[in-house]
Amino acid sequence: MLKLNNIEFYNTPSGSVMVSIEGQEAFMLLPTHYDLISILHDYIMQNYHGAYLALSSLYKGSAQNPSYYRYRIVSRFARCNFGEYETNVVDISKHTFHFEQVHCPLRGTGDCQLEKVVCNPQYTLPLTEMSKFKLIIRWVLLPLWLTIFIVYLPIWYLLMSWYYFSFQDYWESYLVLWDRVMITLRLKNEWKSIKMSCCFSTRNRRCFEASVVRMKHVLW
Repeated sequence: MLKLNNIEFYNTPSGSVMVSIEGQEAFMLLPTHYDLISILHDYIMQNYHGAYLALSSLYKGSAQNPSYYRYRIVSRFARCNFGEYETNVVDISKHTFHFEQVHCPLRGTGDCQLEKVVCNPQYTLPLTEMSKFKLIIRWVLLPLWLTIFIVYLPIWYLLMSWYYFSFQDYWESYLVLWDRVMITLRLKNEWKSIKMSCCFSTRNRRCFEASVVRMKHVLW
């Protein structure tokens, strides 16, 4: 099984990427090198996620061909970070990337939007157990929020406002109810950190806008 160890990259004058693995002859990186490209692609995606998102957006036109799509991402990442031929320190050793200051005519000019995004990228810190727990809580609370919102609507209408309907009144009443639910679950502080992305329809636009303002004040 291929391991990310003792691998050296360097650019050629024609723009190709050469790969030198310990114990093997140097070869030009091609889309057919599936094993090497796959392991590098996955490592970049997990550990340099910002660079991966930028490159995946740049090459989204090739996404219909997955092998070529991954090749373009890996090749560009290597060209921008491992392009120099370095004999003292290998580019990848023991699953650790050693980035180089690759000569680039666009560096420092402001003309390259990927500068400091793809070249010399930021390492993506792994999620802590608490961060994972918070993400799970957020996904769990969203359907709960929607369920209570829908179920409480006819109850409130029948008990409190059977002769008319005001979305603003209902919204304020619902926020009070939700606060009580959060207190009961001891998750009120966590709820305030959740960004809501739901959109509700209403005939009264002013009422809806006022409700959104009210929601922001309560949540943030």
